[in-house]
Amino acid sequence: MRGVKKESVIYLRYAILFILVIVSFLPFSNVISWGSDYAGYILQAKAIQSFSTQEFIDTQSFLINLSENPKYPVYTPIGMPLLISISSFLTNFDLYSVRIFIPISVFLISLIIYKKNKRYSFFYSLIFILHPTIIGQYKDAVLTESTATLFFLLGLFSKHDKFRLIFYVLSVLIRPTFLIFVICDIIFEKKNLLKNLLSIILSLLVVNFLTKNILNMNFYGFYETRQSDSETFGIFALLINNIETILNFEKILFFFNEFARLFIGFTTSINLLVGIFIICFLIFIRNKYSFMIIAFSMFHLIWDSPSLVRYFIPVFAISFFAFDEFLQNKKFKNYIIFKIIFPLIIILNFLQFNNSIDVLENQTGPHQLESKEMLAFVKKTKNENIFSFHSPRTLRLLTNKKSYWLDGDIYKDTVIICYLKESDCKVNENYKVIFKNNLYVISDNE
Repeated sequence: MRGVKKESVIYLRYAILFILVIVSFLPFSNVISWGSDYAGYILQAKAIQSFSTQEFIDTQSFLINLSENPKYPVYTPIGMPLLISISSFLTNFDLYSVRIFIPISVFLISLIIYKKNKRYSFFYSLIFILHPTIIGQYKDAVLTESTATLFFLLGLFSKHDKFRLIFYVLSVLIRPTFLIFVICDIIFEKKNLLKNLLSIILSLLVVNFLTKNILNMNFYGFYETRQSDSETFGIFALLINNIETILNFEKILFFFNEFARLFIGFTTSINLLVGIFIICFLIFIRNKYSFMIIAFSMFHLIWDSPSLVRYFIPVFAISFFAFDEFLQNKKFKNYIIFKIIFPLIIILNFLQFNNSIDVLENQTGPHQLESKEMLAFVKKTKNENIFSFHSPRTLRLLTNKKSYWLDGDIYKDTVIICYLKESDCKVNENYKVIFKNNLYVISDNE
């Protein structure tokens, strides 16, 4: 009888976690940001399915070179586009259907957190699901962090070496930086160290051989830079350049602030102190998971981005295992303090969730009426037109028109789409306004 009761509690908790994911996702179901990453994944997925990857690469290279400081890769790591392409029979590449990857991944990660931790595991899962950083993903169609984290955790806790290898390879194909996690796990396992390292490296080399010869793409993406236009060495040139240009004291302070924002969920005046404390605590507990977190996080000191919180999503998930193992090793009892702190964190997360819903109407994106009007107008223009827009890949996905990020000289006969709320957005004096509504002005050189 006791076993049946315990099993009923487990399934009830599963149901609660599932309902919370649905409830937290639904308010965002008809809202989508202009974020351009998801458009890159879907455009690349379409090219993969139609075996037109070389045409896709040529187009991307041309459009990127129209910008003085390109913001986007020629093509992204191949894992997520492949996943979108394979599942297209269910989604048909629809923005609002493709985004189901994120809540599914969040739910399954919460189950792993619940099942694989010894103490307070249900609290951990609730904190994870309701955390502002996790919920913040829902306003984008596709992000890679949660899906890659899911595959990595499946590999991490797999009891079968072959499945572990497969899941690890999948996580790295989606987010190549996850190779840091994989190598950390292999090093800490110690058993068959050389064999396991060779297995993951050879597997990735084989995958890269296949993707390069079949799809003309390296699995880790193509980041063209001024230092190198090589697909193989472009990313390395980029990172080396970042060491020289962005690795400074300000970047280190920014890193600690972002690390704290990941766990707190918002920016405060004490973020720097909180970030330093968390890093020091992770160093102090010295277990496999804390080592993974530190190694992965430190890599992002040389990653140029206006925000790091999104990239730290796997760190947040793994932190529960780091803390739980620390409690186990130190043989902490079920202190009442944890049973007070964790519910308070959950309540705080829930309040932040309510606040995010209240301001959701301010979210800009293709879902807005003015945006739909603008997109409908662009679709009707001549096919040979090239547009400039703040989210060029998203515009291209939604209108099938070539577009680029205008940050320098205007390419000949570019049609400029100006978002009126941007302070630095100005209509060119030599251009004629051909469309205008409350948010957008489109001008042409005719």
